[in-house]
Amino acid sequence: MDQLESERERIRAELATAGEQADAGMRRCIWNDGDELVEAVGHILEDLGFAVRPMDAETAPGEPKREDLRLTLADLHGWEAIAEVKGYPNGTKTSDSRQIREHRDRYRDEEGRFPDLTLWVANPYRFMDPASRPTPDSNVNDTATGIGAVHVLTIDLYRLWMLVKSGNLPAAQAAQQLVDASEGAWVSPMVEPGLP
Repeated sequence: MDQLESERERIRAELATAGEQADAGMRRCIWNDGDELVEAVGHILEDLGFAVRPMDAETAPGEPKREDLRLTLADLHGWEAIAEVKGYPNGTKTSDSRQIREHRDRYRDEEGRFPDLTLWVANPYRFMDPASRPTPDSNVNDTATGIGAVHVLTIDLYRLWMLVKSGNLPAAQAAQQLVDASEGAWVSPMVEPGLP
């Protein structure tokens, strides 16, 4: 009996360690905000096949803040996206649309055109169980559409990544879903909303 109890404790410890490692990895995009969230989202996008440039590293002191990430795809010569990543304790703050619009305008001023895709990657209600989080309302959709952005929930991005990692979806197809996304609130055709 002692051996069985010992084995149970060992398994519990292994499960706890695995959970801690997962929380320190990609699941940060479900629970975190700030730099940890940006880093986790960047890693997911890399796993989907995007080349990711963290723009904070390219911003000189005193220079206006840039978008969090720039994305390219090797198969799409000249294609480039910008991504702003935000974590929220409650719902998406539509007032952040001003900052995203400024990033688009700055990109246009520097590159002579708008980015091919603008991602507003949001982790709203980050303290809630992902299965219980409400979906963004029509105001978020309308605001994202109004600034030419695609509003992507980190939980949906994580689910898409899980499909790739489990071998159920090729990374190129997952990336193409984002490339082809329409402005407004994004719903992946491969990800069922509301699932953890």
